[in-house]
Amino acid sequence: MQVLDPISSTIRATNPTDETVTVGGIVFAPGASKYVTFLWMRNHYGDPRSIPDAPRIVKLPGSDQAMAVQPRQTELARVNTVWGMPHREGGWDSIPKLQFFTEDNERLVTPFEDPSGMSTSLHTESEATFAAQQDRIDKLEKTLDMVLKATGVSKENLPFDVDNPITEDIPTDDSVTDKTTSPWNAAEAIFIDDDDAVNG
Repeated sequence: MQVLDPISSTIRATNPTDETVTVGGIVFAPGASKYVTFLWMRNHYGDPRSIPDAPRIVKLPGSDQAMAVQPRQTELARVNTVWGMPHREGGWDSIPKLQFFTEDNERLVTPFEDPSGMSTSLHTESEATFAAQQDRIDKLEKTLDMVLKATGVSKENLPFDVDNPITEDIPTDDSVTDKTTSPWNAAEAIFIDDDDAVNG
């Protein structure tokens, strides 16, 4: 999920229905979109960053500070209070069903739309998977740097183009080029010399 600033982030609210609805004094014609603040969305529909059963610590953009987002159930209870549930006429179905998107057009699933928090849980899992993959990439890059340093090879000489790898200077068994002599011949000669020494 895009890192959202609860104070300054602008959210696009869309009315996907064929009816005109009014939320918080803002009128949404059928199919219309209007920009609202993150706090406006959170106050009326709940915080989409919330997850089930536990608070979630989220980092604020552009700083080292973080904030705690209440559990999904707490957010849902607050939304119920805002909309006057359970005494609201028409009940849950009477609440206008707006949809929300970030400036990057990422869909935000609020507690109103997903009370169980399943969508957010899956998204959080994908974030964790991405973080684990990135950590593995970082470790592999460090390992590569150590290997290159030990062998004296420069990164610029590596064939990074997978579709068009550089192969003319990579020796095969018994091969000799203008620039590179096969290491296999030298290794075999050392092996033979050692074998002769043992048998002699």
